[in-house]
Amino acid sequence: MGKHKKQIEEEAWIGSFLQEHIPEEAISKPVCLSILCFMPIPKSTSKKKVYLMHSDIIKHIKKPDVDNLAKNLLDCMTKTRFWTDDNLVYSLDIRKRYDDGKGPRWIVSLDY
Repeated sequence: MGKHKKQIEEEAWIGSFLQEHIPEEAISKPVCLSILCFMPIPKSTSKKKVYLMHSDIIKHIKKPDVDNLAKNLLDCMTKTRFWTDDNLVYSLDIRKRYDDGKGPRWIVSLDY
């Protein structure tokens, strides 16, 4: 069973973003990883709900699931030789929320 087209596209997007952040030498130490995903707000959302989403009062509980987001990122980090193996990740914190008005984006932090 192969990957879905959307997953392949997302992995390509993540891989292109990672290119400028890949360390000169692959990380080979234990890693604590934190991911914050700002997800787009549907265009048909009322102004009142947009405000509540921007303020993180309405939580993002729609697809994609956080485990899928994390898996895609970790797989891409392994493929791009960011680290020697994703088993080095000993701690993972991932959150998703709606766009806060600054646009959809991911903030990824590593501590090793």
